[in-house]
Amino acid sequence: MVLDSKHLNNLFINTDDNIHGVMYGYKIVNGLITNELCIQYNVLKKKELSELSANQVIPKHIEIEGVIYKTDVIEVDLPIPVCSISGDPTENQIFRRPVLGGCQLAACGGYGTMGFVALDNYDNSLVGVTNLHVIGCAAPYQSQDLNYVGTYGNFGAQYWFNNPFSLNNYTWPFVYQNLSQSNRLLGFVKRSYMLSPNLCSGGTFSVDKCINYIDAALLTLPSSAITNSDSWKQIGLTGLTTPPTFASTAEIDSLLSSKNPMYSTGRTTGAKGEGSTQIYAFSFGAGYVGYPVPGNKKSSVSYFNDLISIVASGSSIPAGTICSDVVRPGDSGSMIYAFFDGMPKIIGLIFAAASSFMNENWALGLVCRIDRISSLLNISPWTGDSRNCIDNPTTLVHQVPYLDTPRTISLSGNTYWQAGTYNIPVNKNMGTYYKFIPNL
Repeated sequence: MVLDSKHLNNLFINTDDNIHGVMYGYKIVNGLITNELCIQYNVLKKKELSELSANQVIPKHIEIEGVIYKTDVIEVDLPIPVCSISGDPTENQIFRRPVLGGCQLAACGGYGTMGFVALDNYDNSLVGVTNLHVIGCAAPYQSQDLNYVGTYGNFGAQYWFNNPFSLNNYTWPFVYQNLSQSNRLLGFVKRSYMLSPNLCSGGTFSVDKCINYIDAALLTLPSSAITNSDSWKQIGLTGLTTPPTFASTAEIDSLLSSKNPMYSTGRTTGAKGEGSTQIYAFSFGAGYVGYPVPGNKKSSVSYFNDLISIVASGSSIPAGTICSDVVRPGDSGSMIYAFFDGMPKIIGLIFAAASSFMNENWALGLVCRIDRISSLLNISPWTGDSRNCIDNPTTLVHQVPYLDTPRTISLSGNTYWQAGTYNIPVNKNMGTYYKFIPNL
């Protein structure tokens, strides 16, 4: 039996504060990755048994539905989103027309990566797919009651609509390819899926109610940036010769057993997977990601489930060891894909990484799955056929005088997507929604 997200979610509940993830993946023995699968407990710091209380000790074996699993305790830094404010020029960072997957995105004073071009099922237009934290500026969190989100209530959409967030004179919702050149506008934030903070259930932490599956957002793409013959390609990856489709849930779930090589290209580290470096899935599971919000451990991080962790290895290093720099700041939003029966299929989006793992820097990346992204953002794969693009969208904004709001609301037949908490004078807050009306 392969452990699913529900099993791992249940194992994570009520774990010690030193534990920030519970995954199902390969066991590490004597500093080397083996082929043996186990339940992994990711900890900030490994401790001696003498330092642990009885209820902090991880058992060597865990039985689930009649199956006995070995366990492993792995020391790894808390993963963080990997946006960047600088970097050396690469093929991914230059201004490109037509736009390709893996190109640099610039928004809110930082840099990330556009993963791929997809079809928005709401209006059949082409959109760029990336991470929420890459183009979402200051408001990654769903609107919540200030009584229990505390100090980060003011991180919300006040920067978007009341006093637009501005750095280097660039404001939401604009997305550029380079912040230093004003003619590098690419598109606009079209739709994003807000995160649930960890204090989101009456002021207490609740894994069941605070769960996240994706860090993803969509941007509009103008017709001047797209060509049907090229814009489905990935910068620097020559093996992708046909437009990729989306991997199925079963195909994604098979990655640990199949060890399918994976491929990706990002703004900072460039193309990876072809040649001597191979990317593969290391584990599946649940854990915290350290988004920059004030507070203690469980209010300054977001809880995710159904994650995939990835590592890289190479023909020139010993078996069981890994390479550094599988993901670095600026690679957030990168698409990762694999081949199934000879067909390229998108696995998901890279969105976070651990700065230290197995004595290597930036050697463990985190991926949110395409089956979750496609379902929650309602997108389909683009096959390179002729589709509409959005050149001059119009933004509609709607505020509601209450908090703890859903991610979408319906008004006059239009679906509005939440943009976070809107802060107005006298410290009152409202949920804020927006919708783009495309001029096709």
